[in-house]
Amino acid sequence: MIQKAVLVVLAMAFMVMEGPTEAKADFTSADQIVQALENSWDENAQMPKQPVVEGFTVKELGGLKTRKAKGGESKIMVKAYYPQGTGNRAVDEMLTKYADDKLAVFESDANEFLNENQPHPGLRSLIFAVSKPSANYLSVVFFDSGFLGGAHGSRVYESKTYDLTKGEELKPTEFFANPEDAEDSRPQQFFVNYVNAALDKNCFDQQKEASFCAPAGVTVENLGENLHNIVFTPAGLAVIYGPYEQGSY
Repeated sequence: MIQKAVLVVLAMAFMVMEGPTEAKADFTSADQIVQALENSWDENAQMPKQPVVEGFTVKELGGLKTRKAKGGESKIMVKAYYPQGTGNRAVDEMLTKYADDKLAVFESDANEFLNENQPHPGLRSLIFAVSKPSANYLSVVFFDSGFLGGAHGSRVYESKTYDLTKGEELKPTEFFANPEDAEDSRPQQFFVNYVNAALDKNCFDQQKEASFCAPAGVTVENLGENLHNIVFTPAGLAVIYGPYEQGSY
């Protein structure tokens, strides 16, 4: 069974995305982002395609790491793509640091794998897609994928949303703040109820194939922890759950 990301979209139907989409950026909806990232594999190069982003500069870090071992040579490609040219220097610097930190983790994992295992090819990469719901905000969805042996590879989503006027990253709890009353939790509670209902429905729909499915359990208090992948798009607000985040699917 192919593991897919799960989307919870505010004011839209709950969806599990599948099907081909061109791997480009500046998308108008979260389903386009997920489809593009999950269908970005280049069969000839055996690694994800470099993102195509109109209006942004795409930077690339990393390269091939090799180790000679008994019986042959291991090769692992570690790469990180990230956007620049957002229009805000502070946001550009945050994106650069994020990619630098990710690459450092990739290289550490690759070194550990190369030193401890028999010859085996591997890959660890970071690609992205962007959405700009307005001139003042930018959402970047990073897709961390790789294979360093085992039954299957890893696929992890992480989203970042930035206020381009202030040069700051928005926290999930800030998406629902009442500007007139900081103590008013009703906007957060509305969204929490929506997400829990969608995730619980997904659990019910997947019961025939899933060996386990955890209750949603999102609350206003743990909003920031459980909804770490909130994405702003022109089509609305969405939460991306990666494979295995909620259940065995």
